[in-house]
Amino acid sequence: LRSHEEVPGGWQGIYINTDQNTLSTGNKLENVVITDGGGEADMRANIAIESGLVSIKNCIIQYSAACGIKYIVPLTDLFESGNVFIENSEGQICDVY
Repeated sequence: LRSHEEVPGGWQGIYINTDQNTLSTGNKLENVVITDGGGEADMRANIAIESGLVSIKNCIIQYSAACGIKYIVPLTDLFESGNVFIENSEGQICDVY
């Protein structure tokens, strides 16, 4: 998943905000490449998580204009493993309290 412009911040990125009805099933990203996100958004990142159960495994998360993954700590259960982070300008995983 990438911006057609192929520059950091070329698109907003993936935004996850899970309501209570789907909380038990969770959200999964596996074996995907996410690049050039972190554009004009409140939670700037390639993957921004406001709430929910989220599993991110074996992904390449690169060239964000902000964070690779950004999430709100008390509202998110984040499980991540086997991911490769490349040149995300504000950090790989950023938590917000």
